[in-house]
Amino acid sequence: MKRLLLLLVILLPLQVSLGAKSKNTVPADKVSLMINGCRQYKGAEVVTLGRFALFALRSAVRITGTDDPDTKTALALMGGVKSIAVLDFEDCSSRDKETIVRNLDRVLKNTEFLMEANDSGSKMRIYGNLDEARNEIKNFVLYAPSDCSVICISGTVPLDSVSKLMSDD
Repeated sequence: MKRLLLLLVILLPLQVSLGAKSKNTVPADKVSLMINGCRQYKGAEVVTLGRFALFALRSAVRITGTDDPDTKTALALMGGVKSIAVLDFEDCSSRDKETIVRNLDRVLKNTEFLMEANDSGSKMRIYGNLDEARNEIKNFVLYAPSDCSVICISGTVPLDSVSKLMSDD
C-alpha cells in the first residue's frame, strides 16, 4: 500500500502536466457522509479528522519548532486540507462489504477518475479534481477495493509541495 501512495505522489504531477481537464468533481462531502454512515456495520473502522483536529495536529507540529525540511513540506501539503475520513471495512461481513462497495461505487459513479495503481494484485483507484489554474488538487479519494479501505481528503493540496516532496527522494 505504501508503494501505491508513493506512486500517487509521483504520477499526479505528471497527470497535470499532460493537460488533464476536470470533468465531474469528487463529491467529498457525500463520500465523507457515506464513510460516517458505515459506523453502523459491525467490523467497520471509521476515523474522521475535522478542521479542529487537523488544526491541532498542525499546531502541535509547529510548536515542536523543528527545522526538518520534510516536516515543513508535510505542513505545506496539509495546509489546505479541511477534513480526512478513513474507512477500513475488511472485518465486515461479506453482505456488509457488498453494500459498502455498492454505495461507494454509486457515490463515485460520475466523478473524475485520475488513475489506478496496481501493486501485487492490490489495486488503488484514485479520484480527484485537478485545478491547473490554481496548481492544486482538490478533494480526492483513495479507494482500494481489494484491501477494503477508503480515504477521503477534503480540501486542497498544492502541486508544488507534492513536486518538492518527490524531488527530495
